[in-house]
Amino acid sequence: MNAQEIWDASLAELELIISKAIFNTWFKCTRALEVKGTDLIIAVPSIFNREWLDQKHAEVIIKTVRSIAPEVRSIKYLIKAPATPILTRVVRQHPQTTPTPTMDVVPLSASQKQPTAQLALVGSGNGTMNGRHTHDSGINPRYRFENFIVGPFNELAHAAAQSVANSPGTRYNPLFVYGGVGLGKTHLLQSIGNRLLEHNKNAKVLYISSEKFTSDLVNAIRSQTTDAFQQFYRQVDLLIIDDVQFIAGKEKTQEEFFHTFNHLYQSGKQIVLSSDRPPKSIPTLEGRLRSRFEGGMPVDIGAPDYETRVAILRQKCEEFDVLLDGTIIDLIATKITQNIRELEGALNRLVALNELGGELSKEKIEEVVAEFSSNTQKSINPQKIIDAVALHFDINKEDLLRKNRRKEIAMPRQLIMYLLRTKLQQSFPEIGRRLGGRDHTTVMYAVDKIERKLKTSQEFKEKLDMITDRIYNY
Repeated sequence: MNAQEIWDASLAELELIISKAIFNTWFKCTRALEVKGTDLIIAVPSIFNREWLDQKHAEVIIKTVRSIAPEVRSIKYLIKAPATPILTRVVRQHPQTTPTPTMDVVPLSASQKQPTAQLALVGSGNGTMNGRHTHDSGINPRYRFENFIVGPFNELAHAAAQSVANSPGTRYNPLFVYGGVGLGKTHLLQSIGNRLLEHNKNAKVLYISSEKFTSDLVNAIRSQTTDAFQQFYRQVDLLIIDDVQFIAGKEKTQEEFFHTFNHLYQSGKQIVLSSDRPPKSIPTLEGRLRSRFEGGMPVDIGAPDYETRVAILRQKCEEFDVLLDGTIIDLIATKITQNIRELEGALNRLVALNELGGELSKEKIEEVVAEFSSNTQKSINPQKIIDAVALHFDINKEDLLRKNRRKEIAMPRQLIMYLLRTKLQQSFPEIGRRLGGRDHTTVMYAVDKIERKLKTSQEFKEKLDMITDRIYNY
């Protein structure tokens, strides 16, 4: 048997003894590469997939594999993108009946804004906390799994979110979704809330930002209504908190959230969180919270690939009731690669121009697309790079500029040198002068070292991606 045959037979056995949700989430996306000596080499799509298989299922995997191929002594995982493109699934609620392409954007009807669902957990009122606390659930009915575009960059997060929505409080608690700005985290989180409400219209679902949680706590302390605050947040069935990284450094907020988290978790209620980075990379986050976040299911959402960007644009066209020539969709998807909001922003601009009677010549369309695709490049500067690296590693940026040889400073400084070189094309001597008067050969060595590390460490590459996202989007 070759490597793939061994792995296929093993997967068939594993599927019988592992839950469907776990198998679909962690095993289905794997493939065998080779048998090397006594090692079976398995390709996985991400570092989190590798860690989950290695830490949670190592024993059952090796036992199953050896029952089929006794010569295999161990399993090795290699992070590798899928060998073939993954076809994007687009679920349309209202399929177009006349899909004939046209060069112009032609709006057929304006989209209607829908009200958000209401949540009244204790008493009634206008969102104030005069002894009783109520406000909107924050769930927008437009955000659903049915109109969430799935691609290789988010399929793991999507599978985990569906599992949580279908069986809240039993799997992946908490679900911790992280990724850069404008990549669909909010849509995915709100889809969970909508799915739960579909299954149980009486479910108590609450979607808020971490800043709202902090604001409510401050108001409760000020008005001496902390009991009402605690009762409100601790009786929900599903608590969704967006941008949870902003509670870091706020001691009272972290303490209250810790107790709220424990109460909900022990009561079998579901907690879903989002952040712009994984728990271990959030500076000044209390260790007890970090361990709880990591103890659930951390999943990342990356930048969409070309096929997914095209699918997103086609779906947005349908939501707008517009038809757009395929060459223009290709232009937008090719030029705007890192941010879904920018994709939608370019499309929105074209639709608005058309509604206002503007001429949509090819030159005008290219001008609009160029404006959105160059937004990030216009805003970057050396100070933003230094600030982003210092913030990510939670170190004093002045230390990065001094002649400091401490190990914890050296690698972040080398990253800054690499980013100044690759993002701003600064010369080696210029970079050296900026970072404490270092020799240009030191800078050349640092850039080369980072380039080599990026080729061998997926974890390091993901760390650099998070820093780059912060540079461009904050």
